[in-house]
Amino acid sequence: MFVQSGQVTLSIPADSLSLKENSLILVNSNILHRIQSIGISSFKSLVFRPLFISGSKQSVFAKKYIDPLVACYQFSCLLLKNETDSLTHLFVDAFAALMDEPEGFEFTIRDHLSQIMLAAYRAFNTSIEVREIEKDVDICRIKTMLGYIHNHYAENISLTDIAGSASIGQRECLRCFKRMLQVSPIQYLIKYRIMYGADLLMKSRNLGIAEIATLCGFDSPSNFSKLFKNFYSLTPRQFRKNGEKKN
Repeated sequence: MFVQSGQVTLSIPADSLSLKENSLILVNSNILHRIQSIGISSFKSLVFRPLFISGSKQSVFAKKYIDPLVACYQFSCLLLKNETDSLTHLFVDAFAALMDEPEGFEFTIRDHLSQIMLAAYRAFNTSIEVREIEKDVDICRIKTMLGYIHNHYAENISLTDIAGSASIGQRECLRCFKRMLQVSPIQYLIKYRIMYGADLLMKSRNLGIAEIATLCGFDSPSNFSKLFKNFYSLTPRQFRKNGEKKN
């Protein structure tokens, strides 16, 4: 992820980082993370599978570099710094290639991301240990509960429902969310609903505000609009209108 302007906070289990303009960060596979903007900011991100770089599990790239890096216990995320900003340029060029899709853009993206991954490998090559990653109880629980929220967000669900999906009590559910995501289960649910609503406002312009509120699981259009404005500093109508102007 590259922070183009402004400032954002990246939260991972048991830690958070403040990322300023021109920051480039790499987050490892299977690491739960949350991005929160501090004021007005702009950032770009690329999500890719390790196999996109290594080609196959049997390749030398997988066995010697990528798999040991992904399995490295110490590598949750890495703030990439270099004197010449070459890694930043690599990311920006790869992102531009993905957006514009010139001939052979896939090669450009793979090449640039490979160089970024090599830089990450070099940062951890003295501490890399090839081993099985132990399943953390909290990670298993949080993934189960997030899956429940993502599948039932449109329904009237409670803290009890979310905790029950992972067969734990409400207190343990609250503790797990706080430790892993630094938000409560209900805060996460509301944010997920609002972001889904924002997506519908842009992609389903035939739907009215009341319809979108219902599809997102809100009990009333007014409640949806109030919470939406708290999150985006715009009403749903203003958000949609701004999107129409940009298009």
